Amino acid sequence: MKKILSLILCVLLIPGVTAAAGSPAALEMRIQETVSKPGETVEIPLALTQNPGFCYLKVNFTYDPAKLELVRIDNGNVSTDAFTVTDKAITWDTDKNAMGTGTLCTFVFTVKQNAEGAANVTVTPAQCFNYDEQTVSANGCEAAVTVKTDPGHGDGSLVFTMAASAAAVGQTAEIPLALTQNPGFCYLKVNFTYDADKLELVRIDNGNVSTDAFTVMDRAITWDTDKNAAGTGTLCTFVFTVKPNAEGAANVTVTPTQCFNYDEQPVSANGCSAALQIEKGSDRLPGDVDNDGRITAADARLALRRAVDLETYAEGTPDFIACDIDKDGKATAGDARIILRIAVDLESVESYK
Repeated sequence: MKKILSLILCVLLIPGVTAAAGSPAALEMRIQETVSKPGETVEIPLALTQNPGFCYLKVNFTYDPAKLELVRIDNGNVSTDAFTVTDKAITWDTDKNAMGTGTLCTFVFTVKQNAEGAANVTVTPAQCFNYDEQTVSANGCEAAVTVKTDPGHGDGSLVFTMAASAAAVGQTAEIPLALTQNPGFCYLKVNFTYDADKLELVRIDNGNVSTDAFTVMDRAITWDTDKNAAGTGTLCTFVFTVKPNAEGAANVTVTPTQCFNYDEQPVSANGCSAALQIEKGSDRLPGDVDNDGRITAADARLALRRAVDLETYAEGTPDFIACDIDKDGKATAGDARIILRIAVDLESVESYK
C-alpha cells in the first residue's frame, strides 16, 4: 500500500510538459434577431459562443438612431468586472483570462414611436488579446430588430409548467419542462437557471413538441423550425446529478426571452420554476467503500483502486460517494490517504460527515 501511494504521489509531482505556444482560436460573437413594436423596450444579448480566453477586449457598436434609442448596456456573465461603456464602444479589461461562454453583454433599446421596418445593430471587434499578450481574432456580427406597427400576439399564450420532484445525494434527477397550452410557435428561446451549488447539469433532452432544430447554449435553449410547432407535451427534460454535499431544495427556473410564430407574430409566454427537494442520503459512513459498517485499510485499498481506474464505481453511486470522502466530486489518491488515516485512528470520520 505504501509503495503504491508513494508511486502515485511521485507521478502527481512530475511537472507537466508545456505545449508550444501557438495562435489562440478565435472569439465567436453572435446577436439574436428580434421583433418589436414602437414604444417597446427590447433587449438584445451579445452572445459569446466560442472563447479561447481573453484578458482585454474592445468592441465598437452601431445601431439605427432613427428607430432605436439606447437605454443602457448591461454586462453579462462572461467577464463580470472591468466593464466600461464609452461612446459607441465597450471594453473588458481584466487581470486574468476570461474563459467562459454565454452572454457578453446586453443592449437595451427603446423602439421609437415612428419607427418601422428593420433596425440593425452591429458589433465590430477593435482589439483583443489574452494574458500572454497574444492577439486573439474575433468576428463581427449584426442583427436586425424588426419593427412592426401591430405585431399581434397570436391566439393565446404559451403556458409552461414544471413539477416539483425529489432526489437523494448522488442520484440523477430528471425535470421535464411541459407545454400545456400552445397557440403555435416557429421560434422559441428560453433562458434557464439552476442552483449550481447543489446540482450538476448532465444534459438537456429534447421533448415531443418540436423534435428538430433544438439547440442548447450556455443557460439558454432554442427551437427554430420552418413551420409552427402546435402540440403540447414535454418541451424538454433537464437531467441533473445531485452534488454530494447538497441539502434542502434546489430551484430550477425557466424564463422565455423570445417567441414568434410562422407569420412572425410574437407569442407571449409565462416563466416557471420548480424545486428539487434533496432527500437525506443513507447512513453509510463516509469512506466505508465495502459497506461493512467499518473504516479499514480494505476501504482505503478499494478507494485507491478506484482512483487509478482499477475499480469502476460510477460517479454518483453510493460506492463512488464513499470513495470521495473529501466531497470534491472526484475519487483520488488523496481520498484513499484520508480513509487510511481514519482506519489507523490518525483522523476521525466525524470530520467528513
